[in-house]
Amino acid sequence: MMLKRYKIVGEERDRREGRVELMSYHQHSSPSKVNTIIQILKTGAHIVSLVSDAGTPSISDPGVPLITEAHRQNVPVIPVPGACAVVAALSGSGFPSERFIFEGFLPHERSKRKKLLALLAKQERTVAFYESPHRIVHTLADCVEVWGPEQEAYLARELTKLHEQTMRGSLSKLLETITQQGGRGEFTVLIGPRPTTAGDKRRGSRARRPQDFSDMALDDDDEDD
Repeated sequence: MMLKRYKIVGEERDRREGRVELMSYHQHSSPSKVNTIIQILKTGAHIVSLVSDAGTPSISDPGVPLITEAHRQNVPVIPVPGACAVVAALSGSGFPSERFIFEGFLPHERSKRKKLLALLAKQERTVAFYESPHRIVHTLADCVEVWGPEQEAYLARELTKLHEQTMRGSLSKLLETITQQGGRGEFTVLIGPRPTTAGDKRRGSRARRPQDFSDMALDDDDEDD
């Protein structure tokens, strides 16, 4: 296990695993915590690893201020590949991946969310974002209004976890399915580029039957947004 090499690890909550000391580091951590970790690194006595409970650190996840300060103070930063929901979803969606735009979590306020979605709908590339289980139905409804009901999209939840589920189809069909079955678990939403020809439009409207999520078991530690 890689963590055995590290004496101190910047993490999202305090705990200890064997002889490895884990320091909490999260979105509400103060600048002083960043400075503390940087000073530990600069002594050269310890290696610090920033890890996450789920996903990749600093990708819609805490870490950016710490990494930025490390670069500013000439502390080496070594990225370690790991699970990342948006990359996993993109690779399995079948949508073009040469160019895509990732927006992280959308605004909570509906007016701001719809304004952003309207801008994203003008993109001629795949659009990707994350959404919480509490807002997924409302967000999909907004997407239907902005892109239209027949726009092809891909929906994935609990990616890289034990009970991951995915489905692809029209936005209206995805909305209908999630409305009926309920939205539990963190979602990754991908919306394909708009069809540019009549033939492409006909192909895009033939949505595949979504996978049934009704019997899935989910982890009890889903985050609240």
